[in-house]
Amino acid sequence: MKRKLGISWLVFFLALAIFAIYAPGLSGGFIFDDYPHIVDNSALKISSLSISELWHASLSSNAGPLKRPVAMFTLALNRHYSELAPFSYKLVNVLIHIAAAFFVFLAALFIERRVTGHSSNSHKAAIVALCTMAIWGLHPYNLTSVLYVVQRMTSLAGLFTFIALAIYLYCRPRLAHHVKYAWIMLTGVILAGALAIFSKESALLLPVHLAIIEFTIFRDAEGTPRLWMKGRKVLLLLGMTVATIWLASHLSTANWTQQYSNRDYSMQERVLTESRILWTYLGQALLPDITKMGLFLDDYPISTSLLNPITTLIAVMAHAGLIALALLRIKKWPVFSFAVLWFYGSHLLESTIFSLELMFEHRNYIAMFGPIYAISHYLLHLEPHGKLKHAPTMFAIGFALVCALSTSVRASYFGDTLLYAEYEARHHPESTRANFYAGRTLTQLMQYDPANEDFYFSRAKHYYETSARVDITPEPLIAAIQTYVISNEPVPKSLLAELSRRLATSPPGNNGYYIFKGILEIARVGYPKKVSKDQLVGLYESALSNNRLKGDNRGHALISYALLHCNIFGTCAIGIESAENAIKAAPAYTEFQVILASLYYMIGQAERGSEWVAKAEEQDKLGYHSETLKALKLGATVHWGPTPRESAIQSTHHK
Repeated sequence: MKRKLGISWLVFFLALAIFAIYAPGLSGGFIFDDYPHIVDNSALKISSLSISELWHASLSSNAGPLKRPVAMFTLALNRHYSELAPFSYKLVNVLIHIAAAFFVFLAALFIERRVTGHSSNSHKAAIVALCTMAIWGLHPYNLTSVLYVVQRMTSLAGLFTFIALAIYLYCRPRLAHHVKYAWIMLTGVILAGALAIFSKESALLLPVHLAIIEFTIFRDAEGTPRLWMKGRKVLLLLGMTVATIWLASHLSTANWTQQYSNRDYSMQERVLTESRILWTYLGQALLPDITKMGLFLDDYPISTSLLNPITTLIAVMAHAGLIALALLRIKKWPVFSFAVLWFYGSHLLESTIFSLELMFEHRNYIAMFGPIYAISHYLLHLEPHGKLKHAPTMFAIGFALVCALSTSVRASYFGDTLLYAEYEARHHPESTRANFYAGRTLTQLMQYDPANEDFYFSRAKHYYETSARVDITPEPLIAAIQTYVISNEPVPKSLLAELSRRLATSPPGNNGYYIFKGILEIARVGYPKKVSKDQLVGLYESALSNNRLKGDNRGHALISYALLHCNIFGTCAIGIESAENAIKAAPAYTEFQVILASLYYMIGQAERGSEWVAKAEEQDKLGYHSETLKALKLGATVHWGPTPRESAIQSTHHK
């Protein structure tokens, strides 16, 4: 009883330690993708806690195919109770992380008890679980999943995944005792799994995680009903068959060429590069080095073939060898096999064939659990004699302290927006995003601190120039032009010419919305004194001449062009034509239909406006635009595009 009480207090004090380590970062501001998802997301600004408003706010993200409503729901509550005070959002994130660390403790405890046997020292199992919780909870690689507000999507998905895992591990050994445990396990895993998946789609890997546990930790399944033993093999075979069929059909029907046309690497290059990145992830998990960590890791060199660089071939062979060893040694080394398969299984979606960004730290939030548990298990089961008797325990404590110190240093930088921005740029000088973010931060400070405008302006220019030098996309140039316009400086013609060239030739990535919103901002602030009508029209014509601008990106360009004509130039007839073309390019965007309807109403063509309202209502199955459409039908004037109340500098990067 005393030992249980002692462990409970240790868990409590460890939770306090995690909070204390992250506390220096709570004072920082919003950064990067926090702006489009939170700050600039008007749907989160709910006036009441009505079901309708919460529903619309929860579905206001386009970050993933499932819209991540659970995470967005929590952000809407944050916005309702604390407006845009970053402290409260980050505080909630830290509390989520502490809760996740607690369920990491429970999961590690249940695994350790199973691995070492029910008759083993339960106190030792609790110490191994505590060590796992300490290293995972204090690890600096988890910091961006916590203090980067929008990554609440990741930490919530992790929290609910670990809850599902703990429920499964608790009930699984008890299936033979009473049927109620089967129902508790089934209900708990489904509910927690659903919450995880609707926080972020990466949680779709939960069945993979459970299968890895089943065939490593519960491989012999002593005392398990025979029906379960047979059923798990059938389920595994069925799951692999369904996954294979889905992947084969998806690969045959999906236009992979178009998906990768927005990237500066091919699918083959991505897969090869990920083979090296996975070793970087694993290295940072086991030997953390904060000088090589960062929010922006787009400076990672791409593998163009197995031999370029040669480390690609070495990485692929090492992965194959490690996985083969894990599969061959499941019976003798279950913890090793579990750790290896857990790590690779956790990266099946984000580190394989799908057209995503190459590298992010937060992809390891769940993946690190396996390796960290294995470290704790093997380390604390060493039993040296004599003077080295306490060496394993001291090493474990030292590792946790190194993690705590490293995270504390990173958190202190996160607590100062400018300090962190320049820290990232300094440690990743070849990262376009790190330099872009530093420049953008200085541009914002330039508006809030006019007395030091010249200093901020010169520093911002430096970072934008660096970003533009290492990147071929238009975003750094758009931000630089915005900075010139805001500071009332003449915009260099060479800058506009280079932007025009890049719009005509560069892949837009997934950033079409932010690129053309940025150009619209330039028009709002700079027209006609700093940028002319011909210059602005020329930018859009260059973009629309780009054969790589397709689908949704082309739709965003055309709808932005429509708003330029209607809101800035007052030539709505041209704008309406452009809006209609936007709908043809991206028919799934109901918002484009709503904008077109509002434009028709603005020029007095109510009949055409009503037609598009009807089409939008038919397509808007979830009722996301219902309030706007209702206002249009009642005769209210609905304006779209930037207004003088909005910030003049907008984020144009999006992952």
